[in-house]
Amino acid sequence: MLNKIGFKIGHYSNCSVIICPENTVGSYYSLGYAPGSRELELLKPDKTVNIVNAILLTGSSVFGLIRAEGVIKFLVENNVGYKTPFKTIPIVPSAVIYDFGVLDISPKLEDGYNACMSAGYDITIGKVGVGMGATVGKWAGFEYKDEGGLGFYGYEYKDLVVCCVSVVNSVGDIVGRDGRILKGAKKDNSFLAQSLKFRSIRLLDNTNTTLIVILTNAKLSKLECYKLSKRSVYGVCRAIEPAFTSYDGDIIFTLSKGEVDFDFEDLCEITNFVVSESIRSVAQNKFS
Repeated sequence: MLNKIGFKIGHYSNCSVIICPENTVGSYYSLGYAPGSRELELLKPDKTVNIVNAILLTGSSVFGLIRAEGVIKFLVENNVGYKTPFKTIPIVPSAVIYDFGVLDISPKLEDGYNACMSAGYDITIGKVGVGMGATVGKWAGFEYKDEGGLGFYGYEYKDLVVCCVSVVNSVGDIVGRDGRILKGAKKDNSFLAQSLKFRSIRLLDNTNTTLIVILTNAKLSKLECYKLSKRSVYGVCRAIEPAFTSYDGDIIFTLSKGEVDFDFEDLCEITNFVVSESIRSVAQNKFS
């Protein structure tokens, strides 16, 4: 499905890179209380630069941000970036998850470059790339965690395509459309929330993050990308319980290729569905 809108995704070690087609417009919304990031300021709707060339999603917390330099190196070699009078400047917003305690990897600049080299239209979900060390259901304590990972879902309606790449490393449990727990805090193979609904929250500060990247060919301005990211909070809340706690560093990106005119309110509803199903795909190990 990614080939229909031109976005590519590649993985190397515990990082993933989304390479954007030419003239991609993007923005973001962050409801996280402890996000780790780079170059997000450029994506605010009041800033001059509109285009996004790639998104880096990485584990290893702030140490993983060095991989953005590898992505930049790849883009420079391919003459991709924001055109200025004297030099082409790659625009690579980046966001991290905290996966220490599960993985102990020393990130390198070359990791980002290698992820770009592997980029294509095929999708693999689960314990791959930035999702390698992701865990969920940590509200009862780290010892009761369940596996998180990288998710994906895509939806087509006439000429419209909406896809979502999700990195689920949350405090909360992943829940289905019917409210049933799919992945979450568990003991002896039983989900704790079935009998103990968040009565004793024992968290490690700043060790949780859900990252969402919405990819679409809908024609959106930078401001509309921001608004769509903000509205997509509801898609996350449908699939993660609890979501956006004080201990999550969540960020939602929206990237628009800008080809198809589509009603914005309808697009918001479709996108919320796609976001929630992308998160659930981590637990179901399948996508559309």
